[in-house]
Amino acid sequence: MILAALQGEEASFFSEPERSRDHTERMLRGMGARIDEDQEGRLTLFPLLGKRLDPLEMTIPADPSSAFFFAVAAAIIPGARVKLQNVLLNPTRIEAFKVLESMGARLHYSITSETYETIGDIEVSHHTLQGITVSERISWLIDELPALAIAMALAQGKSRVQNAKELRVKESDRISVVVNNLRLLGVEVEEFEDGYEITGGTLQGGVTIDSHGDHRIAMSFALAGLVVPLTINDSACIDVSFPNFLEILSSIAKVIHESQTSR
Repeated sequence: MILAALQGEEASFFSEPERSRDHTERMLRGMGARIDEDQEGRLTLFPLLGKRLDPLEMTIPADPSSAFFFAVAAAIIPGARVKLQNVLLNPTRIEAFKVLESMGARLHYSITSETYETIGDIEVSHHTLQGITVSERISWLIDELPALAIAMALAQGKSRVQNAKELRVKESDRISVVVNNLRLLGVEVEEFEDGYEITGGTLQGGVTIDSHGDHRIAMSFALAGLVVPLTINDSACIDVSFPNFLEILSSIAKVIHESQTSR
């Protein structure tokens, strides 16, 4: 719709109930397009009227959704610290990091570039985590919620996720799968139609986790495997988005990767 509006004869207007990712707007502005945004997030799109866009030259930064798994690893392991380099710091993409920070983890951001997108490094250090309620800007962290569930399970007090019904129509029903697997680990969890409530504390190992063929479930519960021993069925699904994830994770703790099972 944005690209079509640039070819129009008059200004076009766009609004949405909740602000979504804005990578397209940022890059087009960097290429010379005029796209205005008011305080409510409504866009005014001005046509090019024959003007050519400037060439685009940029380095693709690291994906914050993939980097977030290692942020959680550092947050839940006493004495741990990790530096995630060259990460996209777009506000619509690092909401999960902000939640982890609100839970008590120590985070420091260093900006290295702001040409089109904000890019930089994130340092994450362990600190005692506290329970939290996550109910806003869900679209900004929907994919990171399973990993956050592991941090919530190890936090002090209760954590609740609300307004996240979209989790039920991902690669698996991530609400039910997260709830059931946490219960296997001895965690007290209550399931709701749009989320869950987790009573944090400790994990009980020696169980088998079912990934349901969902890469983010497998990677999230691999983080729990850094705290207690467990087995994950069908860890091969991780290859969908992060083929060397277990290889990197094995540099932090012992991870046995078989064709269908990860311990």
